[in-house]
Formats: sequence, structure tokens, C-alpha cells
Amino acid sequence: MEAGTPKAEAVAVRDKKIAAVGVNAGILALRKRHTQVIDAGGRSILPGFNDSHLHLYGYALNKGTVDLDDLTSIGGLQEKLIAHIKVIHPLNGTWITGRGWDQTGFREGRMPDRHDLDRVSADYPIALKRKCGHISVLNTRAFREAGIFEHPPKVPGGMIELGGDGKPTGILKENAMDLARPPAGDLTSSGAKRLISLAASDFVKAGLTSVQTDDLGAFGGEAEGLFKAYRELADKGKLPLRVNEQMLVTSPEKLRSLIAMGYTTGFGDDRFRIGPLKILADGSLGGRSAWLRAPYADDPGNRGIALHAREQLQELVVAAHQAGMQVAAHAIGDRAIDAVLEVFREAQAAYPDADPRFRIIHASLSTPDLLDRMKSQGVSADVQPGFIPSDLPFIEGRLGTQRASLAYCFKDFLRRGIHIAGSSDCPVEDYRPLMGIYHAVTRRGHDGQPLDGWLPGQKLSLHEAIYAYTMGSAYNAFEEGIKGSIRTGKLADLVILSEDIEEIPADEIRKLKVERTIMGGETVYAS
Repeated sequence: MEAGTPKAEAVAVRDKKIAAVGVNAGILALRKRHTQVIDAGGRSILPGFNDSHLHLYGYALNKGTVDLDDLTSIGGLQEKLIAHIKVIHPLNGTWITGRGWDQTGFREGRMPDRHDLDRVSADYPIALKRKCGHISVLNTRAFREAGIFEHPPKVPGGMIELGGDGKPTGILKENAMDLARPPAGDLTSSGAKRLISLAASDFVKAGLTSVQTDDLGAFGGEAEGLFKAYRELADKGKLPLRVNEQMLVTSPEKLRSLIAMGYTTGFGDDRFRIGPLKILADGSLGGRSAWLRAPYADDPGNRGIALHAREQLQELVVAAHQAGMQVAAHAIGDRAIDAVLEVFREAQAAYPDADPRFRIIHASLSTPDLLDRMKSQGVSADVQPGFIPSDLPFIEGRLGTQRASLAYCFKDFLRRGIHIAGSSDCPVEDYRPLMGIYHAVTRRGHDGQPLDGWLPGQKLSLHEAIYAYTMGSAYNAFEEGIKGSIRTGKLADLVILSEDIEEIPADEIRKLKVERTIMGGETVYAS
């Protein structure tokens, strides 16, 4: 991934950094008596993968909940919940939680509601997140536990969906989800460290040596407690990957307090570091809560949800930018991207910074005018190739054919010179970077169709896709000087694959295995 030197034969590591890169004879000549030699046998050695946006803590929490992925009906969802309850025999009143349902694949053609969940159980509060994480469905017991059943409030930046009888249907969207959150579980330092270790163990097996993670929403406790858990694991050599924390903070006062304590972009070291302020500007296309300029094609009265009033959005961005903190905003719909770009422009005009490196996470529906503004303002994007196969079944029906042709246009970003980084948004999509690379170069659905890919002109080349998950992610985090390519002086973060990724058909990329993950010159995973 180093410009001008696309390939090398061997790499030498000393003191956790890359000491030399070149041909076999020259590198082997550096051997000393105790040097360890790893022969990759002609297989690919790449820079360690770096996911530019996921939810490590949320992924770990989900491992203890009901997995609702890949269901084809509400009946199947009910059966899975009933089976789960029979297996774990929870005490009466224990919350039953799950994630992953997606109504776009349900035979019933609708979202589940509280009545569906009441048929599962009235003894347990049930709360199930949609795959996107922006919508939940609850049973009546959960609504009553939260105290929002009889008199459901109006929620700025969110919605409690009501039926014809004025009672909640069971669906909560966006900020309304905060009104009925299940207990957060063990928020002690040991509990946090256990969950972090659980997720990190899975991630390094996929070749991830760095993750940029939004954890505060899932953690449910004070930010300092989570940071302490990461720091203690790193100091004891028990954090097998590097973590850049994206701070989801919705209160300007809390943000200023954290900044005053030193928790701002760059604080920390190469094992655990504070990254940008993370802002949620809208929701998801799958849940029809992404904020659009024009109504949804399949829901004409709906343009989605703006999660912040403009004044709130501006106050958060300015508070961070004025303090020299990077800002990364989740924006999926074209209206959300529009609003975010305008606030970025105003903040930079008021407090000029030579390299603010503003980021838009997702930037899913980026019209040509928005791409032009991103380029002119130097705004980069964190994109998710895994969204393509997941959204293919409904994207044209939801947006209409013309608007859908402007979604996930990754090649158009590169044509304009906009930096992109690769991410999974795990647990929304598969955290394995090789799957993301596969989706970026093929643009096929989960069924392998269409063979030429959806909007084939937007396919990335193999080099561009790998770059997004290595140098692209490093750049978005201001870490391109220490990560992202195999260059002398950079951190010795490497991944060895089971084959030569350049020699296999694109369809075979998803079948590649990670044989070894090396972080700082030390093997943290070997198959």
C-alpha cells in the first residue's frame, strides 16, 4: 500500500516497528542468532486491517443476546425467542434482548409489533433492535417497565409509533429508543474488560490490528470508566489490537467537560487513543429514518428523522472544532449530509484549521452536488461495502430507481479525490475486512447476483478496496504516518492470508482465510 512500491518480497521487524522492506536476500542478510523467520510461502502479506467505524462494545454485548439475523418471518422470530427463553430459564422480569431482525426479508412484509412479542411472553420485558440499530420493537411489558405505555411522550429526534387506538405499536425509532433501554449489565472495570477482550479476540482472527470504535452509547456508563478499562488492558499487554475511540456525546456541556479533562483527539498512545467526536445526524435507510431531501418512494409522507435540531448540531460541532477535536458525523440521507456539510463549513469559517479532516460516516446517498462539496471542503468518508448486499433487496423500492443509482457510489468518491476508509459498522455488518473487500470489488448481493454487480461502474479495484481498509482508515484517523502501509519506521502491524489475494478470482476473496495477525511485531493470532 506504499505509493510507488506496490510489492516487496520480505519485511524485517525490530522493536515493534518495520525495520526494512525489500527483496529476500537483503532482508535475510539482517538475521541474527535469535531472529525469528516466518516464511509465508508466497502468500499475501498485507498491512494489518483497520476498520474505520464499528462498535466493539456493542458487538460484545450482542454476543449475549438473541441473534435475529437471517430470519424470513415474524413467526420465525417468535419461535427463536421462545426457544431462547426455554433454554436459559430467566427469572420472571428479566429483560430478553436481541438484535438483527430485518423486515425487508419477512414474508409478512412488515415490522414486528408489540402484539407479536406479547404472544411470546407477557412475563418478560422484550426489546429487540433492528439490524441497523436505529429501531427497536418492544412488547407491552417492556413499555410498562419504561413507563411510556399509557402516556407516550413526543421525542425530539425520535418517534414512538402509535396505532389507531393511540397506544404504542411497539416500534421506537432513533432517540425514542433511549426511553426504554434494557439494564446495561456489568459496568464495573472487570466487566468492561471482559467484554472488550471477547470482541478483540474475534477481531484479530479476521486480520484486524486496528479498530475505530464508537462505544459510549452501548457502554451506558461514564466515559472515564470505559477508557480506564481499555487503558488497563493495553498496559498489561492484554489488548491485542489498537483502538481509536470515537466519542458519541450528545450534550455540549458533557463534551466540553471531557475536553477539559484532556479527552480530545490524539489523547493516548498507539494502543488506545481518543479519536473524533461522533455525531448522529440521522438514522438508516432500512428503517426509513435516514433524513432525505425528498420523501421515501415507498412511504410518501416520510422524509426520515433529523436527530438534532440545527442549533444543537452546530453547537456540538463548534465546541469540538474550536478545541481542535476532529468531528465525524453519521449521515446517511442526502438531507443529513447537506446539513452536516453546512455546519462543517460554518465551523471552519469561524475557527480556521489547516487540516480539520472532517469525516462523514456512511455518506450513503451522496448526490453529485454533495460530493463536489465534500471535495471542496476536504471532507472524507467512512464507507461500508457490506451495506450493498444488505440493502439491495429494498433500495430501489425505497428510493426509486434514479435516487438509488446515487447510493454507495464509492468509485465516484475516488474520481473526485475524496478520501474513503473501509468499515463494517459491526455489528450491523460482518466485521471481517476480507468480506468488505469482496463486496467493494464485486458489488453483488448475498445471493451472488447480479453477476456483474449492482451499478458495476462503482466497483473498486482490488488495490482501491485494500487501500480503503488500510491506508484509507489510517488517514481518516490522522495515523497515516504510523499505520496503513508496510514502510520502514511504521508500526509492524501485518496480516498473512491463506493465498495470494491478487492471483485468485474476485469471487474467491470471501473464502480467503487469515493465517496470522501480527501487531507490533508480535503474533496475536495464528490459525
